Amino acid sequence: MVGLETQAYWHIGQVELNWNFEVIDSKNESNFKSNNGKKLPSFFHTSQYASIAYWFNKLSLGVANLRRYNMYYDTANLAKAPNQNIWSLTANYHHYPWKLGMHINNLFKKQYTGFQTEPLPGRSIIFTFSITN
Repeated sequence: MVGLETQAYWHIGQVELNWNFEVIDSKNESNFKSNNGKKLPSFFHTSQYASIAYWFNKLSLGVANLRRYNMYYDTANLAKAPNQNIWSLTANYHHYPWKLGMHINNLFKKQYTGFQTEPLPGRSIIFTFSITN
């Protein structure tokens, strides 16, 4: 298995940009001819993540996108999983020593499946509170 991962992060004034790209080239070295040389199942072989956030004094608002491609359900690569395109929104308020946040994942409530073709959660809204010293 060979892979490449790269990440870039920029903080320009009040704007934060983040980009991540990952590609994995897996090769099934099976004794079965139908599986030999195929991609290993159970994970996405290509993914890309991008986000942008803007800071208003102590408040940050952001949007993110996660795209994942090329996952197979079986070792013969006959059953390919649908690609995923997941959008998220986030808002955080920082007032040292605490931080209050709200995150909306899978904003458009698209239905996706995992490796065992089980349905993954639709839209989720998460509230967070943390204290640091």
